[in-house]
Order: sequence, then C-alpha cells, then structure tokens
Amino acid sequence: MTAPEDLKKYVRDVPDYPQKGIIFRDITPLLGEKSIFREVVELMSRAW
Repeated sequence: MTAPEDLKKYVRDVPDYPQKGIIFRDITPLLGEKSIFREVVELMSRAW
C-alpha cells in the first residue's frame, strides 16, 4: 500500500486558478495511473 505522502506526487498544484490567490489541486496525474487510482478509491471507501 502506498503511503499518503507518496500519493502527493500524483497531485499537481496549479497556482492562481481559477483566480488569483487560489491553489487548484489537479488530480489528473493520479487518474492516469490505474493502480494508484484504484488504491486511492480503496483508501477512501474504508471510512464506510
């Protein structure tokens, strides 16, 4: 299982989007990695 800190490399920060002062967290790289995406879904579903 991947540590949460390691998952951060799959989330890109986009500063000043959609407006100045906002940091948008782009998860597109995470969605492109099938095994990582599956793992994230599994981690999120454990709460329920």
